[in-house]
Amino acid sequence: MLVQFTSKRENIGINPDRILFCCVNGKYTRIFVDDGTPIDVNESLAEVCEKCNVNFTMKIDENQNMV
Repeated sequence: MLVQFTSKRENIGINPDRILFCCVNGKYTRIFVDDGTPIDVNESLAEVCEKCNVNFTMKIDENQNMV
C-alpha cells in the first residue's frame, strides 16, 4: 500500500511499512525510509501519522520539552 504525500515539487507515494521515523524539519516533516533516504513533505507530523494509521501522543513536561 502506498500513501500519497506532497513534497516540495511533486506528489509522491511512500510505503508506510518502509518508514523508520518522522520528525519536524522547519516548516516540513522529514520522513526517513528504511534505506536511509530523508524525504521532506508538506504535511504536518500529525497528518503523516494519521495517513499511516499511527497513534502517537506528545507530552510537554514542566520545562517545555517534548517527551
